[in-house]
Amino acid sequence: MNAPTTLSKPAAIRRTRYAIQTAALLFAITTCCVLVGILGDRFPRRFDATVTREHQLSERTQKLLKSLDGDYELIIAANFSMLDPQAARRTQDVLDNFSHATTHLRPTVIDAASANGAAQLDAILARLVDRFKPELDKQREGLNQSAAAAAKLVAELTSLSDTMHALDANVLPGEPHAEALKRLLADCSTNCAIASKNLEKAVAGASQSATLRIGHTPVPGTDELIANLRGALSSG
Repeated sequence: MNAPTTLSKPAAIRRTRYAIQTAALLFAITTCCVLVGILGDRFPRRFDATVTREHQLSERTQKLLKSLDGDYELIIAANFSMLDPQAARRTQDVLDNFSHATTHLRPTVIDAASANGAAQLDAILARLVDRFKPELDKQREGLNQSAAAAAKLVAELTSLSDTMHALDANVLPGEPHAEALKRLLADCSTNCAIASKNLEKAVAGASQSATLRIGHTPVPGTDELIANLRGALSSG
């Protein structure tokens, strides 16, 4: 009866040893997985494993990003509900690569269709207006001076039109070249009156353009203002 019991002890010992080794291996694997997760959160890094390397920045782009010596903000505003999810993910991958390549570029992504999309756009415009305030103030001052000069020219053109009309009425029919002179004065009076009206409309439009707002942010429409004044002055 003792022989079988004696022979079974080595097998039991081997089973126990295998169980301990298996438990130790599982514990080691679990520990490695936890450490990888912690390190991944603290030191994020992406690797492009695609065949086409479509998510890897080109050498030229990397050099450009590394050459930045100031702080820049890259703003992407879109209606993400209308975009292809795959395209949105690829865009985010590229932006992440930008952030990893340099500390001088800060991407800002805005979903214009979201609940706070309009507020985010207003905040960006407010930052831009504040950043370029000296240039905008100087440009606004020059445009206001141009509008004031144009308004003065409106009065002068109106007065000149009235003067030409009065001279036309004083030309007597019997005088030499009376008809030709009357036509010339009448045409000049009409042209001055038309130019005065057009310039007056342009000045009024310029005043509206100077007070334009985009959302809740005052952003003067300087390009439209200049175009209105230039068109009216050149046609006159």
